[in-house]
Amino acid sequence: MRALLFLFTICTVVARGETISLPLTKTNDWQFLSYRKIPSNTFRATTNGLEIGVTNSAAPAVLPLKDFPQVTELRVTGKISGSLKMPPNKQGEKGFDDYTVRVGLVESGARTLIWRERHFGPDWVNRLFALAPDGTGI
Repeated sequence: MRALLFLFTICTVVARGETISLPLTKTNDWQFLSYRKIPSNTFRATTNGLEIGVTNSAAPAVLPLKDFPQVTELRVTGKISGSLKMPPNKQGEKGFDDYTVRVGLVESGARTLIWRERHFGPDWVNRLFALAPDGTGI
């Protein structure tokens, strides 16, 4: 895969009819996770937004939203430079699970990790579940 550069200029969430812009010009509250044997992406806050450099790497960027109402809509705008290099019609199949960008929400819930998952699971999964408030899950 060639180096990719994502520049997210605006990220807003809508909750209870109120639109809230997320901070993309600073990385103070963001957490950048990495997969065990894969080099991590690079993240840089700029005046235009969050710049994510990707070269044969992977890493989720997570922004915990504390005391936040239920999200009903998510809007992201940005610019992508570069492209994925994979055979046509293979994206999403086993061994070809890369996508140019994925955006998702992790909401609080009842799902927690069992002992085996906590001790033998990937570190990034443990860190993600650790973001849930005490006594809850995701």
